[in-house]
Amino acid sequence: MEKNTAALSISQAYWQQPMDTGMLGCRLQTQARKHLQKKCWALAVKDYAAALEVADTMLADPVTQKFAIERYLRAALELIYALRKHKPDTDLSELIETVKHRLQPLLAPLPVEVMIAPLIDVAFSPIRDVDEWIDMLLHDDNPDRSVAH
Repeated sequence: MEKNTAALSISQAYWQQPMDTGMLGCRLQTQARKHLQKKCWALAVKDYAAALEVADTMLADPVTQKFAIERYLRAALELIYALRKHKPDTDLSELIETVKHRLQPLLAPLPVEVMIAPLIDVAFSPIRDVDEWIDMLLHDDNPDRSVAH
């Protein structure tokens, strides 16, 4: 019951201040990236999952939808990486399918498979390759930081 109440209040707050919600998503992803650097995989997973949920909420609003799609994809990609580092045997197929089904109506007529291809690469490529990709990705975002493997 508490979770539903909390979700309702987050949702209500979102509709009152959608840009504040976007800032919350940014803060969550920044915190998750700090956890990646410190190899705190479980904490990174928690924050990335919350960032993905925030981005999902933003997908419902036409005002924020366009940049929320990119944010949703990025949070999903980094969550997949954190999950692989936290629990290497995790089956990520269901998460990828969830992302695919969530974005499909928003991306039409573009094939959603093209947009989620990087997620599939991160989920199923050798982890050493993925470590390098993520390190480059995060380095491009912030040249002062890199991920500890």
